[in-house]
Amino acid sequence: MAEANKIRHEGNRIKDEGNKLWNTADKLWDEAIKKAYGNIKFKWEYDPDKQDYECHLENGEIFKP
Repeated sequence: MAEANKIRHEGNRIKDEGNKLWNTADKLWDEAIKKAYGNIKFKWEYDPDKQDYECHLENGEIFKP
């Protein structure tokens, strides 16, 4: 039981670290878009064909992974 708790704790720690990295990447993306295009709105949309997200800017430009 103690070993399972250790493994669960380690998994949660790694997941939290991944979430922090994801948030940092989102912040960097937001800053890069605003630096290149000014204060423009954008949203992430899911592309089921690619099973991934793409970034849609309000000017019609689309960034695909």
